[in-house]
Amino acid sequence: MNILFITAGNDYSTAFTNQEDYINSLALSLGKRNVGINIVSPCLKFHDKFDRKPICEFNQILEDFDVKCKVYLKECDGFKKYLIDISTRPDKRSLIKPGKINLIYNLSVYNFILKYCTDISAICTFGLSTALLQVYMRYGKHRPYFKKIRTVHLINILSDNSCLDGELLKYLPKKEDAVNIMRLGGNFDLNRAAIICADRVVVGSTSYSADLKSEAKEARYCHTVRQFGFKLKGIEKGLEYNLLSKKNDIIKYPYDRIDIKNKTKNKLYLQKLLNMKVSEDIPLIASFCQSKHDLEYTLITSASKMVLNADAQLIISINSSETDWDLRETKNDNLRIIYTNDTALKMQILCSSDIYIHCPPVSPDGCDVAFSCKCGTVPIVYYTGGAKDVIKYYDRTDKSGNGFTFNTYNSHDMLYTVWDCLSMFRNEKHHWQQIVNNAISCDFSIDKNAQKLLEFIS
Repeated sequence: MNILFITAGNDYSTAFTNQEDYINSLALSLGKRNVGINIVSPCLKFHDKFDRKPICEFNQILEDFDVKCKVYLKECDGFKKYLIDISTRPDKRSLIKPGKINLIYNLSVYNFILKYCTDISAICTFGLSTALLQVYMRYGKHRPYFKKIRTVHLINILSDNSCLDGELLKYLPKKEDAVNIMRLGGNFDLNRAAIICADRVVVGSTSYSADLKSEAKEARYCHTVRQFGFKLKGIEKGLEYNLLSKKNDIIKYPYDRIDIKNKTKNKLYLQKLLNMKVSEDIPLIASFCQSKHDLEYTLITSASKMVLNADAQLIISINSSETDWDLRETKNDNLRIIYTNDTALKMQILCSSDIYIHCPPVSPDGCDVAFSCKCGTVPIVYYTGGAKDVIKYYDRTDKSGNGFTFNTYNSHDMLYTVWDCLSMFRNEKHHWQQIVNNAISCDFSIDKNAQKLLEFIS
């Protein structure tokens, strides 16, 4: 089988992995199974390009947009990556809206596949930005060619609307069915269109897939999922540990050398680095948020005073393009708020903390908490989406389970779970060592994920 993956930017990122990392790791894993892999991605950075000439250009096809499209070939270990560079005149750059950029990229990929990918047996589009490609493959004038190819659409979460507006509808395939699909439910929803058009649909969690089919989540998609749910399958995302280990340079003891003794040394090192009280007996809690305006940050900060009053230390990391160690926001020596996008720094925090709180309102996949387990950091999670597949509440009777969960999205329910976790840390050391060992021994490898995906596609 020869599979082509189509990606576009980062539709969804966890603290430690993004779309590009995941697809590259998946390609390497599938390559071990003698599966031919090609990847098409946007050329987002100048250094991605090679000095050689592009392998092809699309000028006439995209002349309506006054842009030029060049395709570069980047050789990787075990697979080929095609980088599509979309350039426009400087005076026209401000006129290109996000929806139009997505449309141009999908058109470019569509024409590139027709010209250069003649031996593909399956095409996997990843995320909202590539969903429009499913419509072109299903209803474009080259429909007979794509009829021979299995098409798969991979979705993280069904919560975003398309930014395609009415002005761009004229560029859809000249077939009434395609336009009607885009109009279903209003707002020209690309996710809905992709579900209807693709042969297979994959979400990153078996629990999230079950929720969608039971209409417990995303009510606006319930009719579509009810009608086309036979295409839908949840497959947990795997982790590529080797990829992450390259980013662990500043960690004293990375996850592959974690045990109770080494983890304590990591903790004392981080406490000293952040100018916090240095003690292995004080529980250190970490949490990662996308911004100060999301519900996760609001929930954690609303409970932070009670957590700090329990003589615990709390580190909140917020995504930011520049690392900011300015601690003026907090006068409490047990609280640190850090702004960073540095994966190595986040990894150092995770490998050094005792507890990790992960509570986004919807958890499409369990990558963050899976990394937490491998680092021996006990997770406290809101029990939804991928967290259901990864974390099981620790049972003191049979000593099974690898974390703590709460079911209602409010600070009271979360605090009750935090108290249980802190009580175990302080008063039940034998149980604490057991839950840490349970977490470390969990298997979240990318190979299991690749095998399930391959079976579903073929």
